[in-house]
Amino acid sequence: MGANKIKSFDNVVSTLVNICRDHPFVNQAEHGDPWEMSTGGDVVYPLCMVVPTSINAQDSQLQYNFNIICMDLVEPGEDNELRVQSQTSRILLDIVAWFKRGGRAHTSPPSNHPYADTNPFYDYTNEIQTAFTLEPFSEKFTDNVSGWNMQFSITMQYDYSVCSWDLQTANITSNTLSSNDNSVNLSRTYVTTE
Repeated sequence: MGANKIKSFDNVVSTLVNICRDHPFVNQAEHGDPWEMSTGGDVVYPLCMVVPTSINAQDSQLQYNFNIICMDLVEPGEDNELRVQSQTSRILLDIVAWFKRGGRAHTSPPSNHPYADTNPFYDYTNEIQTAFTLEPFSEKFTDNVSGWNMQFSITMQYDYSVCSWDLQTANITSNTLSSNDNSVNLSRTYVTTE
């Protein structure tokens, strides 16, 4: 296994969504705000949602924080609610196992697989948290669904490089607009390179 590379936010999100989508019991995987999710027949359950919550910038590393929500429909009368909660918790625990095993829980995907370019054998074992919290929910969304919300974090090494910026040749200028009665004070800073 090669050296771990710094992964960008979009690459981490894409990897999480594709791992959820690849689970044999998940019919749909998305990312974003679950409240914007289209319901009313447009969702094919079970569904996993990857919801970014924050990025913590620390000394030489970034911590990407997410909620991963897994849900399925509950039948009228809620006779299957316990089964739905059991199955959706198992899906989330399988996702944790995928990361704890460094992506080696599956065999090598073909080169045209959705996350083949994200290196499914990237060793995440030292970069995910060691404890996970799963919280159950019922009837939380428009559809009659039940499931679990899991808090999930991935920590990546980050060298705080400014990429291709040549800060020695950068010109920093500021523009400020103020009114006489101090009710408006707009300020902008521009960085240009020569």
